[in-house]
Amino acid sequence: MQDIEVNVEKLWEVEERIINHGSGNAQEKIHEELKNRFIDKLQDINVIGENQEDRKDEHIKGIKGCVEYIYSEEFMTDIFGSTKTKDNVVKKNYTITDIYNWLLDDYYQVNYAIKFKNRPLGALSPGQKGLVLMKIFLLLDNENKPLLIDQPEDNLDNKSVFKDLVNDFKEIKKKRQIIIATHNPNLVVNTDSEQVIVARFDDVPAKDKPRIMYTCGSLENKEIRKLVCDILEGGDQAFIKREQRYSLKFDE
Repeated sequence: MQDIEVNVEKLWEVEERIINHGSGNAQEKIHEELKNRFIDKLQDINVIGENQEDRKDEHIKGIKGCVEYIYSEEFMTDIFGSTKTKDNVVKKNYTITDIYNWLLDDYYQVNYAIKFKNRPLGALSPGQKGLVLMKIFLLLDNENKPLLIDQPEDNLDNKSVFKDLVNDFKEIKKKRQIIIATHNPNLVVNTDSEQVIVARFDDVPAKDKPRIMYTCGSLENKEIRKLVCDILEGGDQAFIKREQRYSLKFDE
């Protein structure tokens, strides 16, 4: 799963662009106006005196009034009456709620991109896109139920199958059963399948024989190995690599 990377842009990079963008835009002016008017309101509250305890209710009421002012029509009129954005606000039919959402909104965004082998998702082939999506699914899915996958090798070459799929399936099957319908010998042999079911179809079946036949067994079974080599292109080479990897030798 290490081939998939999710890049999240650092917050300071966004802040740097905002700083470099310069001051003087409408949102900054409104923020400044908001701060100044709130400070003016606070300064109207007399918090100096000998009997502060006796006047605490008055102070609280004054601060409450400041907060209520900020959420009032009067405040919005004062703000946009003193800035050049008033006409734009009226033209675009913004509500007070829209303005507050804009004022208090985060000024940064989290940008992400999924890449596979340093290539963005949009530049991948259909097979590679499917591979990435399957990797993400296998990575995030914590179920322990059996998993059935139909031809995961579609649109992928043997090298990609061996390098990208085999190891993933070997890792996933440690915690859940995987059932794969495939024509690829690498998936059959190099995932160390515990049970192989070979399906054969006879165009002209012999008398008293079924048209579709199934043979099952382990990879160590001589008949299964022969069927894998006969039916799957490259099956013999897959067995040779497996034997070399595990220092095994089976009778022909």
